[in-house]
Amino acid sequence: MKKIHEKLGLVFALTLGASVTANGSVLYNNIPASPQYLDGMVLFDSGFFASQFSTNSAACASGCTLGNITLNLFSDSLHNPSGSTNGYQLQVFSDVGNAPGMALISMNNPAAFNSVAANHVFTPDGILNLNSSTNYWVKLSAGTGNGGGESVTWSAAYQSAIQTVAGQPTLFQYLDSAGSFYTFTNPKLLMSVEATASAVIPIPGAVWLMGSALLGLVASWCRKTGQ
Repeated sequence: MKKIHEKLGLVFALTLGASVTANGSVLYNNIPASPQYLDGMVLFDSGFFASQFSTNSAACASGCTLGNITLNLFSDSLHNPSGSTNGYQLQVFSDVGNAPGMALISMNNPAAFNSVAANHVFTPDGILNLNSSTNYWVKLSAGTGNGGGESVTWSAAYQSAIQTVAGQPTLFQYLDSAGSFYTFTNPKLLMSVEATASAVIPIPGAVWLMGSALLGLVASWCRKTGQ
């Protein structure tokens, strides 16, 4: 009889605690179907690009976990963005007054890339939980040794529908090697930001009623049998 009670309790607990983890979703994406060599902004010698995105989509309605970030990049020579002081680093920053605030996480750099425009995927080096309906920044920074002719260009769209992502912020910032700082709303840097959301399945009222009735019957039966 004890085993029956345990099994009923387990079934009821599993029913009430049902949850699901959603598959990865795209929060932001304005990359063309095929990688393109578009007009872009050149990054070298301690400069940076920063592009804003928001978690205001249904994919992150209750918060989510950052996934991969993809950038449309090319370089004027074979270039490996990881390692030495002349490497490149991608990070996600908080938003403070429509500008990058605190660095929240670094992204692992992809394999070497060259003058052929391609989509390069960066992966988080840890777990970053994103708040819902919040702005963040994707920031690509250059090291200190890139002034010798080597550069990386983050593609930007000046025309066509890929400039705008519905419901997303439009700002990006640029610091060039001379220390000049710019804020733009057009063009748009080409990128994709992914995230995974976890959500608890709502328990229908009928399930609560059924569970309560079941427990009541079991309790009544136990009293009658003296168990």
